Amino acid sequence: MIAAAKKRSNDCENSGAHSPLVSNLTGLPLMSGRSFFDTTILLYSISSEDPRAAVAEKLLMEGGWISVQVLHEFAAVARRKLDMSWQQTSEALLAIRALCESPTPLSI
Repeated sequence: MIAAAKKRSNDCENSGAHSPLVSNLTGLPLMSGRSFFDTTILLYSISSEDPRAAVAEKLLMEGGWISVQVLHEFAAVARRKLDMSWQQTSEALLAIRALCESPTPLSI
């Protein structure tokens, strides 16, 4: 998954593509139609024994977006319940972030 994530990340950087679509009513960007991934999808994608792993990995390869909370939840479960090392958790998070749009920080 990590090698595929790096390739997809490079392809996206080199494409120069962006979404210029804006709502005529609000002036805000239109939703891209891309999927939002919750923690469960991320956890399925790293599972070697779960039959849902292939579907989760395919969804991630198609792209989508995640929240900072989802990244945090994934790290917590990976460390506490899956007993992954910090190195393994970090590598998984890097691969996930390469496949998904960067979370947009909120400011008040």
